[in-house]
Amino acid sequence: MIAAVVWLVGMAIVIGLMAAAILWHAYVFCILWAWFAVPITGWPPLGMPAAVGLLMLVSAARITSALPDKKRESAKEDAIYFAKQMLHFALRPAILLLAGWCAKGFI
Repeated sequence: MIAAVVWLVGMAIVIGLMAAAILWHAYVFCILWAWFAVPITGWPPLGMPAAVGLLMLVSAARITSALPDKKRESAKEDAIYFAKQMLHFALRPAILLLAGWCAKGFI
């Protein structure tokens, strides 16, 4: 019984983190779109729903493997791999945002 509750709480946390990562990516995409696509092309700014939709289209078009590169041996290695993925999901948009902020001065 306790194991089931722990599993459910863990899944809720994972789903919440995934949702937060998607929204974070979409927010950064909206900002970068406003900084670069709008002034260059004159296209309208994107809202969050449109950004999420475009990100889903790009994700669906990418051809990548969802499987990990190697089999991990323990739960600790699984946890470390998960933590690295979450860090990647958080830092990649932040780095893109910083680079975009630096580059927008040249437009």
